[in-house]
Amino acid sequence: MLYHKQPTSPILGKMNKDSESAAKEIRAFKQAGLDLIKSLKQ
Repeated sequence: MLYHKQPTSPILGKMNKDSESAAKEIRAFKQAGLDLIKSLKQ
């Protein structure tokens, strides 16, 4: 599990938030694709 700590530099905090946001978007995209594939198989 990742621990949420205050970064030493503000730019690191922004980079962490951007990375987390991008990861969530990728996960949502992959889930939508999987749901579409499952719906086509039925």
